[in-house]
Amino acid sequence: MTASVRPKILLLGVVHFIDKDILKRYESEFELINYDITTKEDLISKLETEFNDIVAIATVWFSFVPVGGLHDEKLLNALPKTLKVIATPTVGVDLYNLDALTKRGIVLANSAGITSDDVADIALHLSLSAYRFTSLFENSLRTHRNTLSARYVVEDQFDKAAGRASSEDVSAKRKMVYGHLVGNYKVDSPKGQVAGIVGFGSIGRAIAKRLAVLGMKIHYLKRSPLTESEIEELGGTGSTPPFEITRHETFDSLAKVSNLLVLVVPLTSDTRHILNERTIALLPDAARVVNVGRGPLIDQKALIKALESGKLSSAGLDVYEQEPLIEPALAERHDVTLLPHIGSCTDESAQAALENCFVNIKDVVLGSGKARNSVN
Repeated sequence: MTASVRPKILLLGVVHFIDKDILKRYESEFELINYDITTKEDLISKLETEFNDIVAIATVWFSFVPVGGLHDEKLLNALPKTLKVIATPTVGVDLYNLDALTKRGIVLANSAGITSDDVADIALHLSLSAYRFTSLFENSLRTHRNTLSARYVVEDQFDKAAGRASSEDVSAKRKMVYGHLVGNYKVDSPKGQVAGIVGFGSIGRAIAKRLAVLGMKIHYLKRSPLTESEIEELGGTGSTPPFEITRHETFDSLAKVSNLLVLVVPLTSDTRHILNERTIALLPDAARVVNVGRGPLIDQKALIKALESGKLSSAGLDVYEQEPLIEPALAERHDVTLLPHIGSCTDESAQAALENCFVNIKDVVLGSGKARNSVN
């Protein structure tokens, strides 16, 4: 194939993320065009002119984020008729209007399964932090710079409504404490407690394996029983899982037994605010909540209210309802571990997910016409 007729791929987003070796592997087959969005109007103009013969879009990190996703009708109408596939390095596809893309015959391919282990590692970190209150203890230690004082104020001077321990100097009056209490709350071991996982795809199953190692009882939400291949992915054989595991068909049923609730389900109209004031009330008292899925899965105001009241003992969050901003009340609480949406952020995952974009594009444009990770 000569350079003059190479199919064109629009690399949309922050291109410096991509390893140069990955680009070299595909430059002989495709013409790669770099473009970072400035405004919606400029993107529409370019799609209708200099990008009007592209066959694929590889959405590098942040891609359509500056224009609020690929939902705007004018933007959708500007997509070239030559466009066959949009490939994203993410798992979530809430930035895209799936129905509109399907009607236009455009394949949307994600990178499901590529980053599962790294996201599961962060979920494990947040789960352990929620049980052991590590963010609270760390902030106390940074404030007091004394291990005895740090433990003492967490036990004796913890304000649950504020989610913080006292910053007052207690060196003259502190007592020796063990560190097993946070105010009136016990610092529990996760062993023997129920972990309820909402979303049992590749990430959910990777989380299950990690929490099972801690001795937790794994419950999960899934409409159909696990297949043999899914059981094998967990480390089992045939129809026998490697550890005790219980399926629930409704969220309410799962919530009622979950000492730890882990959210990793995609964001849809059905899952938006799946954790809200009503469903939080179903959880056991002093439950923990971890979210590595999408921020709007949780009604954050209801979450904060439950933390203030003591219905929830702690939480661990990697995603937020109004991302990139976070609720000020969450930022002030030390009984919540906060991470800046870094669940999949290792270099290995980044490069593998980006290469997966090119693999999906090649399959559609030069291969069978089907993407291995098609979501529509």
